[in-house]
Amino acid sequence: MAAVETLGSADVIACDKTGTLTRNEMMVRQVVTASGSVSLDGSGYIPTGETRSDIDGRLEGQLRAEFLRTLIASDRASNAVLLEQGARPAARGDPTEVALLVAARKAGVEAGKLDARFERAGEVPFSSERKLMSTVHADRERQDALRVFTKGAPEVVLERCAYELVGEGVRPLTAERRAGILSANERLTHEALRTLGVAFRTLAKAAAQRIDHAIEQEMVFLGLVGMIDPPRDGVRESVARALAAGIRIITITGDHPSTAAVIAGELGIAHEKRALSGADIEARTDQELAQTVRNRVPARLRRWLVPNGWIKIRWAERSAIHRPQHGRAGMYPHILIATDGSELAYKGLEQGLALASALGSRVTIIHVTEPYPAMALPGFGWPSTPDEIESYMQRSEKYGAYILSSAKAKAEQMGVAAETVYVDQAGPAEAIIETAEDLLCDAIVMASNGRRGLSKLLLGSQTLEVLTKTKIPVLVVR
Repeated sequence: MAAVETLGSADVIACDKTGTLTRNEMMVRQVVTASGSVSLDGSGYIPTGETRSDIDGRLEGQLRAEFLRTLIASDRASNAVLLEQGARPAARGDPTEVALLVAARKAGVEAGKLDARFERAGEVPFSSERKLMSTVHADRERQDALRVFTKGAPEVVLERCAYELVGEGVRPLTAERRAGILSANERLTHEALRTLGVAFRTLAKAAAQRIDHAIEQEMVFLGLVGMIDPPRDGVRESVARALAAGIRIITITGDHPSTAAVIAGELGIAHEKRALSGADIEARTDQELAQTVRNRVPARLRRWLVPNGWIKIRWAERSAIHRPQHGRAGMYPHILIATDGSELAYKGLEQGLALASALGSRVTIIHVTEPYPAMALPGFGWPSTPDEIESYMQRSEKYGAYILSSAKAKAEQMGVAAETVYVDQAGPAEAIIETAEDLLCDAIVMASNGRRGLSKLLLGSQTLEVLTKTKIPVLVVR
């Protein structure tokens, strides 16, 4: 019932795009190389479909050579597996990499022949910081050399390239061609395609004693690969029903902002087809971000999102705490931090203390324990006799004292002046609000692991209760 009540009071749904709004089944739609572009059709992971030049439909000459080299490189720079069994192959691995394997099969590139020619010798793995990955292979047709195949974010791959494949030859990458490749990439993203850049390099065996990111230099750019993750059946209708009920939908994704905006527009989520990147949000001042909220959030939500100009609600560790430019010294002279004492909440406590340190604030740390009758569920092994109940509450109080003493020690270690408050009261939301108001606090930091104790503040109606019943700015961390 609590879940139903929370859903029934929802005003905003924030959802992931990939696999939620879409099928999480990528398909390569277009490959762009130096001599033009090639379109591919088909359905899902079935490795059959037509490949054709976007100029005249004929795939031949230089364009064909570049197209095949691009797909061979993207096939090898992959850890996915496509098991071609029956009419619908089984796939294992990242959907993006599976889509690249399927595209290669559509083009007639046979996995067995590639396996026989290119034996993998190493890998420089993908990371969100690097935004690319590379694999290193021995080449049976070049016994004295190794082949490096790389794929990743187009702009990152392009930075590591000094040359470009044209037909069967290689020529230097000029500034004009770099601009042209980036322009083509932008065009693909505006067509809701997720894009990858693909490149290769030949290394002398003697020069490859260490396989690390240093080998990703002086590469030959092969092409851009554009793929799409189609919307799930029925999503558009569900979105329409939610909007008709007055619920606002926000899409969160790691895709390129242009790709995300187009998909959101097609599903009816964002008619303006606009998206904010993480960098856009971090670069905004409090006032600019508040104006964005005012422009994009219904009035009935603004009353609790922006009661004092701006309430900061940050769910990620990369928050205002790590970005002091979002605050100013003296902005919150007195901060109340609420914690349930769990390991993850301890991280939230550290973030709250870091904010206080950055802003020069003094701190009060509160720990709330709900009385036994407010928590008990009959038949679930809870204490039942007066002695058992008294013992339970004494243990809870000792635990709270321990948590607060540890929190205060942490504050002293971080150089933050802190006092502590222990509250035994039904309804932790009310307890925190009342304490913050009694102490004339200028901001509230709520820290919880989302599983117990103060988790109600993070997981449903009590979050809204805190936000609607207080005009004190609130920062939620975990």
